[in-house]
Parts: sequence; structure tokens; C-alpha cells
Amino acid sequence: MPFSMDLNLALIFYELYACRSISKAAAKLGSSQPTVSRRLQELRLVFEDPLFISNGHELSPTNKAVTIYPEISKLIADANAIFHQAENSNVSKVVIACSDDFEYFIGPKIIEEFSKSLPDVLVIFHQVNTLLAEQIIIDRKADFCITAGGTHSNIVAREGFGTHKDVCLYQKPDGSSDNQLSLSQYLKMEHFSVHFGGSEGVSDEILRRNGFKRRLVGLTSHYCGIERYILGTGRVVLVPVYVAKLLCAHHPDLVYCDIPFNSVNDPVELSYRKDSLRSKFFKKCRDVLVKVMKSTDWN
Repeated sequence: MPFSMDLNLALIFYELYACRSISKAAAKLGSSQPTVSRRLQELRLVFEDPLFISNGHELSPTNKAVTIYPEISKLIADANAIFHQAENSNVSKVVIACSDDFEYFIGPKIIEEFSKSLPDVLVIFHQVNTLLAEQIIIDRKADFCITAGGTHSNIVAREGFGTHKDVCLYQKPDGSSDNQLSLSQYLKMEHFSVHFGGSEGVSDEILRRNGFKRRLVGLTSHYCGIERYILGTGRVVLVPVYVAKLLCAHHPDLVYCDIPFNSVNDPVELSYRKDSLRSKFFKKCRDVLVKVMKSTDWN
């Protein structure tokens, strides 16, 4: 049958392919489930194929859907690039989402490199955490994310830049000649914690498996101002080593040491939508970020 496909119909196919769910695609599109279902029927008529088949838990794309997805993806990416250029005819911008420790540490380096390599680009930092990074990228609320992992979608690209360790940050008592805390000293201290997903983290799980528990007195979701909870209190907090180095440089009373038990290192990753690199502008932005992150010592 004769049919003229509009961009909205292509976008519905794109989100159904990404979400594998009519309800999730409808939420992403700000539409209703009946509307998305009706437009899916139109798509099936156009391509003379079911396109997506329910397996009880999610929609599985047919071979036809897998075949046409790259072209639909390119169409959406090209349209987004056109609108981006229209919105930013005078000033180009790139949105980088990351947790505040990454911004605190690497943000100034990123600004400096952009000012040299892409001086007309406005760099905007938004705060995010590992748990939310993937959805922010998928929803195009940020162009790039710098996180400790957390992205798994097949439409999101990930590049790794090694790992970093966490360390104990505390104020060394007067007269103490050794910065390293023993496990017994560590457990006797009051603890402040930076953690987004609840009151316990990986370190708590490791301690519990060995029959120990720390005394947690406070919790926050960000690292900004963390030294105010430590100075003059006798407390300890676990922070990335790059944060500890910066804080100790600004506050000579603070010291850091290795965690007094076996802990895990966290990855450092740059993520972005794979289709974004169809834009020459975003490819240049990605190259700047990769240059900075490759040249950074995370430990």
C-alpha cells in the first residue's frame, strides 16, 4: 500500500528497538501505550513484517527489524544533528555528565583541552552517578558520561581508561608518625560515607563477610565539602585516591592511606551513544575527552 513515513514513525521504531517494551518506549516518547501500539501496527503494514515479537518478558526484533535498524538509527541521528546545529548556530555546546569527584579532578583539564582544541565549544557539566548514567545517555540528556562503569545497553559505547583505588582519608592525630591505619584502628573510628545507592557499599560487604562492621555516623551522595566532615572530628572516609591527593594538598592536616583490608578497584569509563559519532562535531568532542582521559593518572 502507498505510504509516506514520517519522522515520528521512525522514532517509534527506534525507541521500540532500544527499549524492547511498548510501555517503556511510550514513557520515553511522552506518549501513551495505545498510541505506540497503533503506530507499531502501521510500521508492520509498511514493512510487511511483525518487526517485534513478544516473548513474555520483552519485545524481540525480527530479522527484518535488525536489518532496517541501522538505517533508522542513521535517520534519527542525522535529524538530531540538524536540530542540534539549528539550536546552536552561534555557540556549540557539549554536555558531560559525571559524579562530582570526577568533575573535581578532571573537569579543569577538560576545560583547558577544549579551550585549546575546540575553543568555540561551551562545556557543560551535569552531575550523575553510575546508577543513572546509562539512562541519561539513552535519553540524550547528556552527550557523554564519565563514570565508574554502569552502562550496558547495546546502543551505548564504552571506553575504559584503567581503574582507580579508594583510600582512607582522615586527620592524623598530633604526634603520630605513621599514616597507615591498622584494621583495629579503622574499625574503632567513626565513619562518614559517600554513597548513592543506600547506606552500605562494597567495603561494608567485604567487612561483613569477615565478621566486622564499621561505625557509620553520616552519609552523603557527593564528595564536595567532604573535608568538613573529617577535619577536627577523628572520623575517616573512603574516597578515590585522586580526590584524597587534591584534598591533602589543600588541607595539610589531612592524610590518606591504603584501606586496611582487601578491597576492589573501580573502573574509569567514558560512555556515549554509538550513533552520536555520526556527527563530526561529537566525534571531535569525543577525541578531546579521550586525549584528556588517556593522559590522566587515576592513581
